[in-house]
Amino acid sequence: MLVIWCIVNHRPFHTVTDPLFLNIVHLLRPDAIVPTPQTLSSDLTYIYDIASIRIREAFMEMGSGVHLAIDGWSGPLAASFLGIVVFWRDGAQMYRAILEFVHLTESHTGAYLAEKTLECLDRFGLTNQVTSICLDNASNNETFVRQISASLPNFPGAQFRTRCIAHITNLVAKAFMAVFTRPASKKRKIAKSRALAKQPTSGSPISATRGTDDEFSDEGMELHDAGVVQKAVLTAMNEMRVRFGVEVADEEFNEARSVLPKITGFAHQIHTVSTLYATFKSILAAVKDSVSTKKEVPTKRIATRWNSDFACAETHLELRTPISIMTTNPTYKMAKYMLSVLQWEMLSELVGCLAVFHHLTLVHSQSCVPLIHEVIPDLLLLKYCLELMRDDLKRELKSVTRVAAQAALHVLDKYLKRLEESDIYWLAIVLCPWYKLHWFYDEGYSANRIEYIRRALYERYVKYRAAANTTNSTPGPAPGPSSSATTPSPRISSASSSSTPSDPLAVYLTTAPVDRAEVERVGLLKYWQLEMQKSAPLARMALDILGAPASSVDAEHAFSGGRMAINYRQHRMSIATFRAKMAVGSWFGTPLLPDAHEVLEIVDGKGNLEPEPLD
Repeated sequence: MLVIWCIVNHRPFHTVTDPLFLNIVHLLRPDAIVPTPQTLSSDLTYIYDIASIRIREAFMEMGSGVHLAIDGWSGPLAASFLGIVVFWRDGAQMYRAILEFVHLTESHTGAYLAEKTLECLDRFGLTNQVTSICLDNASNNETFVRQISASLPNFPGAQFRTRCIAHITNLVAKAFMAVFTRPASKKRKIAKSRALAKQPTSGSPISATRGTDDEFSDEGMELHDAGVVQKAVLTAMNEMRVRFGVEVADEEFNEARSVLPKITGFAHQIHTVSTLYATFKSILAAVKDSVSTKKEVPTKRIATRWNSDFACAETHLELRTPISIMTTNPTYKMAKYMLSVLQWEMLSELVGCLAVFHHLTLVHSQSCVPLIHEVIPDLLLLKYCLELMRDDLKRELKSVTRVAAQAALHVLDKYLKRLEESDIYWLAIVLCPWYKLHWFYDEGYSANRIEYIRRALYERYVKYRAAANTTNSTPGPAPGPSSSATTPSPRISSASSSSTPSDPLAVYLTTAPVDRAEVERVGLLKYWQLEMQKSAPLARMALDILGAPASSVDAEHAFSGGRMAINYRQHRMSIATFRAKMAVGSWFGTPLLPDAHEVLEIVDGKGNLEPEPLD
């Protein structure tokens, strides 16, 4: 079990040679024989190899579809990897695990990434099970989808390619906040580039190929390069002037651009200078009766998390009294972080507006929760909220806030169009029992659009029904090309014109939506699991589609252990050991490698093997 302990808790195998660790072990059991790091490394390789075979067998016997989230990863090994995370369900329970960290040794073209992914899927017996793939906005992923879809019979390509809603929310929020910050100066950009250029490289093929044009070029990251963001802001300002007659005075715009730099700078100083930290806490203690929050200091901004900007802004507003005392007192030399009255008002509006993004981020950051059916409805609701901010019919918001809303709408519209190109989002809405096709009518979608969605759903359903009939001696009812089901609502009858009235899909589409509370009492996937008794093909299709992840947050959680699995003091760890550590650590505790008993069973069958290179 020491090998699992080291892997799951991200400890180097040399931990077992620590004298204090050995003292603890021998204190509990004097005659205990502690394995060497070489033995643990050998055990890991054996567990990885045997578990991989068992996992392949389990996946090949599984009757449900799986989903993938794929992204690039690099770390202290000076090597690049393609992280492949698999999502699957067991009954109504969703699981996720790292399937493989694929070592990349060539330029990251879409064709090369597709080739390496297919090799991994073939090794684990998943070629026929992949239903959807979640990818970021790198340009080479378009090629990736085209290449890989030809070899995955149940993956329809771009129609079932998903994008991370949490990432999209992040991009839209950053576009909103761009009005309240300053672009990075050219000197700072050059300095950063020079610093990156001076970083040591290993001379490996991976390091040599990182600069090619067809590599991961995350469009979302490019969007928030300072120049691009500020261009979007200027476009929004021009549109607000032309369409709404909203002019932003230069003085007001300059004030707005200093809001976030001031509050994040103040928080950074408090967190990094111990004397200022102590001073702030003493000031807060003296005025605690005028402060409602339980926070002791402003939240520090983390560059890679937009919601840390929100938390920083929110706590700054809540701690206004002690912050004002500190920034107005020359003793503390914090005057450059002092907000004007206008800036405090802007900050208050900013916090109120960012709350809608924060809520959306929290909802779609849940782990192993079916949410793909809510992606488009939630983003349309976000769009409605941003339009309310932009239009400001009650004339309550400042001009800069309205411009910020318009800038955010630009980004949101861009990604909504991309999401709407994927059929899986539309089908997920229809297969949500409290939405069905009624949602599209209620939202005012055109008859042509609804007909397209219905046909796409039916084409997918036919494949599931055909697959079920091959294993069923009693074939289901044959679909009719154009049956006119009798129903009180003409709009629903046209939506089921390609199936017979007794067909389960036609029945589902022509019946009223189910009460949401009723479905949520048992759970969305459990609801469809119970429906398997009525129509296995329809329920299986619903489970496969609704089980697709709405975001890559789970994948990012899985990848987050990478830098802990190999820190900068573990330079001797081989790439093979790292890959095995990441995979086995992610498998453990899931149906792929359930518990310690299975690990012990695998190790017991090991026999005498030569140890692998230690880390």
